[in-house]
Amino acid sequence: SGRRPEDEFSQKNLTLQQQRVIVCGEILADPALPIEEKVFLFLMWFAAFVDQERVGKMEELVQMDREAARIQKLKDEKSTHLRQLEEAGTKDDARLAQANARVDALVQMGNPDPQELAAAQKEVQACKDTSVQRQEAIAQVRAEVNDLTAKHDAAPKSREVLFMEIERLGQLKDKMMNMVRSMLETSNRQVEKIFR
Repeated sequence: SGRRPEDEFSQKNLTLQQQRVIVCGEILADPALPIEEKVFLFLMWFAAFVDQERVGKMEELVQMDREAARIQKLKDEKSTHLRQLEEAGTKDDARLAQANARVDALVQMGNPDPQELAAAQKEVQACKDTSVQRQEAIAQVRAEVNDLTAKHDAAPKSREVLFMEIERLGQLKDKMMNMVRSMLETSNRQVEKIFR
């Protein structure tokens, strides 16, 4: 028959295994086919399904690579942002130290100008507020980086497992095709014997 697995089952609700069972059942139940043809068709269809499954695994691998690249890109962007925040935090700490030193210097002079002291204390408070906000931002971005790292590390399957599955499917298809080839050779030899 000239059917292909992808033509026969356009319904997305059937799994590949269900499709395989239906087609193989139809082949084996067909009373018009001799057993040799049933086995031959069964092997050919099964090989086609194995090939479909192999393609699906390859697509899964591509999707996995894309997702890993997306997560890595996000992680790199967040890590860069984290470094920038930490550098700005270092500058904030230096400004806070300068503002505190200014207040201390004014107090040590004795009898400082109240407006100048109030301005210096206001500067200290502003630096503290900025530092607190920056530390909160750093903590949030660090948590996001850690979350992205955990997502990347918690992949459902590793590339190695997928490669092994793809290789196993390729070997299975090769074995089936070798069986088909062997059947054809045996059949050809029998036909040659008949016509001698």
